[in-house]
Amino acid sequence: VPRITEITQAGGDPILEAEFASEQELFGGVINPSKVLAHCPPILRAAKKFYASFEESGELPATLLALAYVRVSTINGSFLVDINSFRAIEATDGEAKVLALPDWRESEIYSEQERLAIEYAERMTITGQEVDDAFFAQLKEHFSEAQIVELTAGIAMENFRSKFNRPLRVEAQGFCPLPTR
Repeated sequence: VPRITEITQAGGDPILEAEFASEQELFGGVINPSKVLAHCPPILRAAKKFYASFEESGELPATLLALAYVRVSTINGSFLVDINSFRAIEATDGEAKVLALPDWRESEIYSEQERLAIEYAERMTITGQEVDDAFFAQLKEHFSEAQIVELTAGIAMENFRSKFNRPLRVEAQGFCPLPTR
């Protein structure tokens, strides 16, 4: 049960009306984080614009960001693993890569770029992990600087979202099968 009351009606607020309508069209209903963020419409709008900027940028394939998002939300124990897995399944044409994420190091289904993106997500998310110069050099061998900036910002954004939702007990909505750890 969420710790903050979910707002389900826009109540005439133009920001909420626009965001709720967009989610209704995209997901068939308003997603739970938006119902909580609706208490502060300008923050909801800003978060949505920031998230949308990754789709507009297009520096990285959607697959890379989607896998990184799932890894971050899984590490953080966030319900976002649900919506992120749903989007990753769409981006990767199936469940295989999403369901194999807990054992990504041993799996042969990931490209070198995907492996680096997943490891980067772990290094940025797990306390005590480091993005050392040697690892960063590997990133630069496989990604342009613009891609590294987009990947870094995407992982940081996902950490914000998952760390926002967990303490407020925002619940998953059952979009798809989830990785188990």
